[in-house]
Amino acid sequence: MTLLEQWEEQFKKGQLTLWVFISLIDGEKSAEEMIEFIQKISEGTYTFDIQSIYRSLRNFVSMELISFRSEASSKGPDRKIYVLNNSGKKLLKEFYERNLKVFNSKDLSVLVKKITA
Repeated sequence: MTLLEQWEEQFKKGQLTLWVFISLIDGEKSAEEMIEFIQKISEGTYTFDIQSIYRSLRNFVSMELISFRSEASSKGPDRKIYVLNNSGKKLLKEFYERNLKVFNSKDLSVLVKKITA
């Protein structure tokens, strides 16, 4: 594995929470819909397996950051539809302010242009 691949793998592991929350800020979704949303919005850069999504969702539900409701499914058992509740929205906003807002700064945008030139 190359250094770039190792870096990307480590970076990706830290992104799951962010992507789950972003997918739900867009509206309620099932776990499968979250995976599709993440793949689409990230242009295929980020993909997560369903078990990782479910583990994270169980954790976030127990932390009362995400809620769910059951919906009848024609393909088998009821499916869960997840929604980011007010505590989850507040946490995402705080994370954005502390960690992501910097990427909108003028100084950093100048550096990004140098990276992509």
